[in-house]
Amino acid sequence: MTPDLNVSRAHDLCALRFRGFNCTEVVYRPAARAALLSALLVFVAVNLIGNAAVIASVLYFRQLQTRANALALSLACTDILVGAVVMPLSAVREAYTCWFYGHAACRLHTWLDYSLTTSSVAHLACVAADRSVAIGDPLRYRERVTPAAVALMVGLCWLSLAGYAVPILAFWPTVMVPEPCPDNCNVEVNVEYAMANTVCAYALPLSVMVAVYARIYAQARAQSRKIKALAMPVAVAASGDRPEAPSWKAMRREHNATLTLGTLGGVFVLCWVPYFIASSAESFLGTDAAILLVDVANWFTYVNSTINPVLIMLLNRSFRGALKATLSGRVFTRKCRESDLLDWP
Repeated sequence: MTPDLNVSRAHDLCALRFRGFNCTEVVYRPAARAALLSALLVFVAVNLIGNAAVIASVLYFRQLQTRANALALSLACTDILVGAVVMPLSAVREAYTCWFYGHAACRLHTWLDYSLTTSSVAHLACVAADRSVAIGDPLRYRERVTPAAVALMVGLCWLSLAGYAVPILAFWPTVMVPEPCPDNCNVEVNVEYAMANTVCAYALPLSVMVAVYARIYAQARAQSRKIKALAMPVAVAASGDRPEAPSWKAMRREHNATLTLGTLGGVFVLCWVPYFIASSAESFLGTDAAILLVDVANWFTYVNSTINPVLIMLLNRSFRGALKATLSGRVFTRKCRESDLLDWP
């Protein structure tokens, strides 16, 4: 939120507004409210379109149906649920500073917010582990990252939905700080739960991801040198048509995927660090400024779920080929599903 939205806050006052709802007296001018809501809904639309494109591409193109992309597919499913269920209701709440859907829906929305964003974090950690094996031990990748191992990682990522159900749905009065205005649905948890959640659900995976991606970066640099070494004799092949050795193509594909997913990890850090800081400040300080900071930082986490598919589609050559095939209409031609997406112009 920016100062030009003409916001006047009075957190100690609940006003009977919007058909009798008791909400904090925060007034946006109609034009400012419309602008804010429109901007937030643009993020929702980008989230839905981008993640739907990733899901459709993996399900349609056989070249994208790999073990690594199984994690990308599951990540896109998590992120599209954030865009379809969590973000629209949060956008309305931000624009009107009121929750219109009842207390039960507030609990459900809070549960989905916490659990789906945590699931997205867990997916990125699993992607980091997968890339570490693919680059660090490529000869034993298929032996170590089996379909059963991928299924286990995906299952563990989705367990966050059950993990958050107990404290949020069953023990709401215990972990939540009472609100002065009952229809705000501005969730503030107690200090103990906030710190435990920050450490276990975000700080620990973040530390693991930073360490793993640092290792992957070093491995990718070494891999890049090997790719260049293999590319040199190929470029001067006698036939002049640049035949590509299968090993080089496989290494190039792994290298490209690693750079893409490394970028995802970097964007994750940028989007989530503000939330760590804001949530800690809110729990310890409880000031109006800290609460506003959490509102803004929370949307950074939603933006992370929106940016993930955009980065995948734009930075990964195979996904870029799938996007070009779809937009050009050639996706409906025969054998397009079996084509080599790296060869698409």
